[in-house]
Amino acid sequence: MRRLLCLYVLIILFFLTIWQGCGETGSLSGISEEKGFESFSFAIITDVHVGRGFSDYGAEGWADYNLNTGQANDGNEGGFNYVTDRLTATVNWLNENYQKENIKFLVILGDISDTAEMSEFFRAKKILDSLEIPYIPLMGNHDYWAYVNETSTLDRVPIGDFYFENIFWNEFHNRNNIKKIKSLFKDTWKKQEKTKPGYLQNYAFSYQGINFIALDYARRDLNLAASLAEPFQETKEWLEDNLGGHQRETGIVFSHYPYMVRGGFEPWEADYLAEAASQNEVSVLNFGGHIHYSNNVNETFGKDSKAPVIVTKGLMGGESNLQEKEDPDFLRIVRVKGLKIEDVDYSNEGFVSGGTGIVTISTGTPTPTPTAVQTATATIACPSEGKPKFAISQEVITTDALKVRENPGLAALEIRNQPKGTSGKILEGPVCADNYIWWKVEYQDGAVGWSAQDWLGVKESQFQRSYLCDFSQPVPLRETTQYGIFGNDNFDTIVCGYLKSKEIPFPVEHYNAYLVISDFLHEGLIRSIDKEIRIGNSVNIKEGNDYWFNLGCLKDGEIISGADINTQTQQAILDSSPSKPVSLVLSFEKHPGYDCDCCNLANKISLYPPISPIIPEVDAQKAKENALSHAIETNSRGDMLLINNPEYQIIYFAKEDQFLISIQKSPFEEWRQKAEEEFLQITKAEKRIACQLNVVVSTPQFANPEESGKIFPPSFCLVP
Repeated sequence: MRRLLCLYVLIILFFLTIWQGCGETGSLSGISEEKGFESFSFAIITDVHVGRGFSDYGAEGWADYNLNTGQANDGNEGGFNYVTDRLTATVNWLNENYQKENIKFLVILGDISDTAEMSEFFRAKKILDSLEIPYIPLMGNHDYWAYVNETSTLDRVPIGDFYFENIFWNEFHNRNNIKKIKSLFKDTWKKQEKTKPGYLQNYAFSYQGINFIALDYARRDLNLAASLAEPFQETKEWLEDNLGGHQRETGIVFSHYPYMVRGGFEPWEADYLAEAASQNEVSVLNFGGHIHYSNNVNETFGKDSKAPVIVTKGLMGGESNLQEKEDPDFLRIVRVKGLKIEDVDYSNEGFVSGGTGIVTISTGTPTPTPTAVQTATATIACPSEGKPKFAISQEVITTDALKVRENPGLAALEIRNQPKGTSGKILEGPVCADNYIWWKVEYQDGAVGWSAQDWLGVKESQFQRSYLCDFSQPVPLRETTQYGIFGNDNFDTIVCGYLKSKEIPFPVEHYNAYLVISDFLHEGLIRSIDKEIRIGNSVNIKEGNDYWFNLGCLKDGEIISGADINTQTQQAILDSSPSKPVSLVLSFEKHPGYDCDCCNLANKISLYPPISPIIPEVDAQKAKENALSHAIETNSRGDMLLINNPEYQIIYFAKEDQFLISIQKSPFEEWRQKAEEEFLQITKAEKRIACQLNVVVSTPQFANPEESGKIFPPSFCLVP
């Protein structure tokens, strides 16, 4: 009996011990001691904005790097200022402290670039590549619409996600960082495959049982509203799939836009993360950026909700270009001590070694923000040879070996030495310095710099125009000054030429159809084709002095193309020859990029002079279908962006079945008339038919304060 009693006592003591142990494990202090768990840290920065303060970062234009070689055009990789200094100092701090602080990885919460130029992404990558730990780049709104700051009329091009994907996630360009990521997260690492509207940068991974999800809400449709998040259905499904698939109850979500109204989410979307977390019985923390520098940074919002939001200050600082004096407290260290949400320490206070907090990064003396070269007007004279001899955009050629300098003047840095006979185009000038007249020249090898006028001459055109081409019959054409042929311009032009085919070995062996250009109406088109060929960023080619314009693939006697080419035009091209050239109207449209194997840069190719068809009367339904066929982008709700100019936008809202003409520039009436004219063009309908559609006109406050807040009918529907 006594033995049995002792046994009972031992059993009771055993279970009491287990009960006490369970109590300790469930407490905040006991979690970190859970068997098999080792605490770790990760780092966060956001809103870097490489390129901020530069009128045009790197080489000219946004496509200023060759993706095939990873080399900058004309060798210009872009300069340094306080932004790059801060990023470099951050990398140095992490390399010095990651082992001591057990920091496993760095997350960059978007806006890595300022204007989505390739050179900006490459500069950021080169700095980040020196990290000893892996880094995970997220997409921000500034990382999508590519443009340069110095020319306000230069349209933004929605191609940043293509650059982002190929620079940060291409095995050729970023193999070392990708290897570090896969080595750390093993088979838990997932990245969403290419989707519509392009490359959504959504990721998921797990470390020490904690699940991480990175979300991409950067807008792909309305670039003027980029400060607002776009709740893509694909991104929401990515969130739900990865929350619901967790075996643990803790999730950490990274996003450029903080999940709240002040972070860029519409009120009806701001609670989505908390609702998804609640439905999946997961506790979530959301780390976001985007807000930069205000009372809303380095703060926590919704502490009592199912998904608290933690905002980190932008590395760039505030909205101006010169923020060197602001406190550089932008590096956040987060420490994970256990498997519950309470064990993720994300203090908003100053960093304490061995703990968490915000690190203040010292960069020493900041690099000054660059200033533009001050150029003189054409009235300036120099003693060397008197008056300037050239004009902007004129073709020139070196008459002797000639030095190319970074700025006007003999003391300026030498960039290159061009041999005699090198052709180029005048970009800027003239400027008088050191008794010479100087011109900024873009040379045929891609080099751009200043050269003295004395050793430059007028280049005689080597292009042999065909006497068989005739452009005398007038036709309506949309004019331009940019001649952007990569989806960044709306214009029409006329060329004359004949069909040539060429075998192309990749990606699979096939034949391309080319129009060998015998004559052209606008020289700007040829300059654009020539420039893109020289920087290795073109589907067109040059054979000798002839430019070959890519029409698509040639298969079984048919041109397969992304362009609209009717049967009659197809046959005329197929029947063409050097002695019987065909004249064509090439129509280019703005677009976000096409996913096709036989792409053509033109949106439509038609015969010139056109054969007038019999046009049936268009009813209201057909007018609507005609307009919607111009959609540049469609979001998950079915809304469509039809026209996207700096001056106005035309948008279709599916739920309301309504067309909105939004005037983005002053004066209101002038741009209203032009926008309404283009609306009539895309509907291909008479005014009385177009008036049967649900169409309204409005303007934002920043563009036209007096007219803002009002809804106007189309002026062509008003009774005189």
